[in-house]
Amino acid sequence: MKFMTPADAAAALNEYAVSEGQIKRGARRGRFPYIKIGSHMMVDVDAAAAILAKEREDDALMNTEELSATTGLSASAIRRGVSEGWLPARDARGRHLRFDPDEVHAALERKMRENLDKAE
Repeated sequence: MKFMTPADAAAALNEYAVSEGQIKRGARRGRFPYIKIGSHMMVDVDAAAAILAKEREDDALMNTEELSATTGLSASAIRRGVSEGWLPARDARGRHLRFDPDEVHAALERKMRENLDKAE
């Protein structure tokens, strides 16, 4: 735990392009943990960084429709790959499947190699 003022937190978290105002609003709305010392808000920068990193990771994930558009696989083929266990999915948004493009690419490469090996 490392506490900083919202201005200092914004400077420390510059890689996430977050402003002092966004830090303040996020803290007031419960997005970032903070404490009040007198009239001063002090934000837990370590926790805020972890939250922002997780959100960045989630934003990089693709939904089924996006994955279908980039791979040419139908939504039903994608769901079947997930249910058979060879296509990795993350359940990041409730019941909706989310996919890491790099993990999917690697899984598709493995599946193609398996199919080539079976054909020989």
